[in-house]
Amino acid sequence: MPDDAKPLDYWPGGGPTPDDQPPAARPNGVVPAEFDTLLTRTADTGAAQAIRLALENAGIAVFETSDGKAIDTQMKLLVRAADAEQAKPIAATVFARREKFKEFPRQQIPKDDVPSSILMIPIGKRRLL
Repeated sequence: MPDDAKPLDYWPGGGPTPDDQPPAARPNGVVPAEFDTLLTRTADTGAAQAIRLALENAGIAVFETSDGKAIDTQMKLLVRAADAEQAKPIAATVFARREKFKEFPRQQIPKDDVPSSILMIPIGKRRLL
Protein backbone atom coordinates (compact mmCIF):
# COMPACT_ATOMS: atom_id res chain seq x y z
CA MET A 1 0.00 0.00 0.00
CA PRO A 2 1.49 3.38 -0.95
CA ASP A 3 2.42 5.79 1.83
CA ASP A 4 -0.07 8.45 0.68
CA ALA A 5 -3.04 6.03 0.64
CA LYS A 6 -5.50 6.65 3.46
CA PRO A 7 -8.79 4.96 4.25
CA LEU A 8 -11.82 6.99 3.26
CA ASP A 9 -13.60 8.78 6.06
CA TYR A 10 -17.30 8.34 5.31
CA TRP A 11 -18.42 9.94 8.57
CA PRO A 12 -17.94 13.70 8.56
CA GLY A 13 -17.33 15.03 12.00
CA GLY A 14 -15.90 11.81 13.39
CA GLY A 15 -18.83 9.44 12.88
CA PRO A 16 -22.04 8.71 14.71
CA THR A 17 -22.20 8.96 18.46
CA PRO A 18 -24.26 6.72 20.73
CA ASP A 19 -26.39 9.62 21.90
CA ASP A 20 -27.51 10.69 18.41
CA GLN A 21 -30.90 12.33 18.48
CA PRO A 22 -33.72 11.25 16.15
CA PRO A 23 -34.12 13.42 13.08
CA ALA A 24 -35.86 16.71 13.73
CA ALA A 25 -39.36 17.18 12.41
CA ARG A 26 -39.62 18.93 9.09
CA PRO A 27 -41.39 22.26 9.22
CA ASN A 28 -44.93 22.37 7.87
CA GLY A 29 -45.43 23.96 4.50
CA VAL A 30 -47.41 27.14 4.16
CA VAL A 31 -51.13 26.44 3.95
CA PRO A 32 -52.92 28.58 1.37
CA ALA A 33 -55.46 30.96 2.93
CA GLU A 34 -58.34 29.57 0.87
CA PHE A 35 -58.10 26.18 2.63
CA ASP A 36 -59.52 27.31 5.95
CA THR A 37 -61.52 24.26 7.10
CA LEU A 38 -59.89 21.18 8.62
CA LEU A 39 -61.63 18.14 7.17
CA THR A 40 -59.70 15.43 9.00
CA ARG A 41 -56.56 14.70 10.98
CA THR A 42 -55.44 11.07 10.95
CA ALA A 43 -52.42 8.84 11.43
CA ASP A 44 -53.77 6.52 8.72
CA THR A 45 -51.81 7.80 5.74
CA GLY A 46 -53.58 5.37 3.42
CA ALA A 47 -56.96 6.79 4.42
CA ALA A 48 -55.68 10.32 3.90
CA GLN A 49 -54.54 9.46 0.37
CA ALA A 50 -57.83 7.69 -0.41
CA ILE A 51 -59.84 10.68 0.83
CA ARG A 52 -57.70 13.08 -1.16
CA LEU A 53 -58.21 11.05 -4.34
CA ALA A 54 -61.97 10.74 -3.73
CA LEU A 55 -62.27 14.49 -3.20
CA GLU A 56 -60.25 15.25 -6.33
CA ASN A 57 -62.48 12.87 -8.32
CA ALA A 58 -65.52 14.74 -6.97
CA GLY A 59 -63.99 18.04 -8.12
CA ILE A 60 -63.27 19.33 -4.61
CA ALA A 61 -59.96 21.09 -4.08
CA VAL A 62 -58.07 19.71 -1.09
CA PHE A 63 -54.77 20.62 0.57
CA GLU A 64 -52.75 17.94 2.34
CA THR A 65 -50.16 18.61 5.03
CA SER A 66 -48.48 16.64 7.80
CA ASP A 67 -46.87 17.35 11.14
CA GLY A 68 -43.44 16.58 9.66
CA LYS A 69 -42.53 13.60 11.84
CA ALA A 70 -40.80 10.64 10.25
CA ILE A 71 -42.64 8.21 12.53
CA ASP A 72 -46.32 8.36 13.59
CA THR A 73 -47.10 11.10 11.10
CA GLN A 74 -50.40 12.94 11.52
CA MET A 75 -51.88 13.87 8.15
CA LYS A 76 -54.23 16.85 7.86
CA LEU A 77 -56.61 17.44 4.98
CA LEU A 78 -57.98 20.95 4.54
CA VAL A 79 -60.74 22.13 2.21
CA ARG A 80 -62.43 25.41 1.41
CA ALA A 81 -65.28 26.38 3.72
CA ALA A 82 -67.71 26.35 0.78
CA ASP A 83 -66.80 22.71 -0.02
CA ALA A 84 -66.73 21.42 3.56
CA GLU A 85 -70.34 20.19 3.68
CA GLN A 86 -69.87 18.27 0.43
CA ALA A 87 -66.48 16.85 1.50
CA LYS A 88 -67.51 15.53 4.95
CA PRO A 89 -69.68 12.64 3.71
CA ILE A 90 -66.98 11.60 1.22
CA ALA A 91 -64.37 11.42 4.00
CA ALA A 92 -66.77 9.57 6.30
CA THR A 93 -67.51 7.02 3.57
CA VAL A 94 -63.81 6.34 2.98
CA PHE A 95 -63.18 5.89 6.72
CA ALA A 96 -66.20 3.57 7.04
CA ARG A 97 -65.04 1.43 4.12
CA ARG A 98 -61.54 1.13 5.55
CA GLU A 99 -62.88 0.12 8.98
CA LYS A 100 -65.17 -2.45 7.40
CA PHE A 101 -62.27 -3.87 5.42
CA LYS A 102 -60.13 -4.12 8.57
CA GLU A 103 -62.88 -6.20 10.23
CA PHE A 104 -62.42 -9.06 7.75
CA PRO A 105 -60.53 -11.95 9.31
CA ARG A 106 -57.00 -12.31 8.12
CA GLN A 107 -56.30 -15.40 6.09
CA GLN A 108 -54.41 -17.99 8.09
CA ILE A 109 -51.49 -19.88 6.61
CA PRO A 110 -52.37 -23.59 6.70
CA LYS A 111 -50.13 -25.74 8.81
CA ASP A 112 -48.88 -28.98 7.37
CA ASP A 113 -50.54 -31.97 9.03
CA VAL A 114 -48.19 -34.31 7.17
CA PRO A 115 -44.96 -35.14 8.97
CA SER A 116 -41.89 -33.80 7.25
CA SER A 117 -40.32 -37.28 6.98
CA ILE A 118 -43.00 -38.33 4.47
CA LEU A 119 -42.18 -35.35 2.29
CA MET A 120 -38.54 -36.38 2.03
CA ILE A 121 -38.13 -38.56 -1.01
CA PRO A 122 -34.69 -40.05 -1.54
CA ILE A 123 -33.41 -38.86 -4.91
CA GLY A 124 -30.70 -41.48 -5.26
CA LYS A 125 -33.22 -44.31 -5.73
CA ARG A 126 -35.06 -42.51 -8.53
CA ARG A 127 -33.97 -42.32 -12.05
CA LEU A 128 -34.24 -38.81 -13.38
CA LEU A 129 -34.86 -38.23 -17.11
